[in-house]
Amino acid sequence: MDNVINDKTPYFILSAAWYEQPMLYLGNSTWLKEEHFDIR
Repeated sequence: MDNVINDKTPYFILSAAWYEQPMLYLGNSTWLKEEHFDIR
């Protein structure tokens, strides 16, 4: 994956999807597994 987020910057989640596992959409075709985030 070429878009690596390795800081604690808050991101605005634009969308979410639940297929085999929860995924979050951050825009710009970036989908990430929910398990990698602390969601508040």
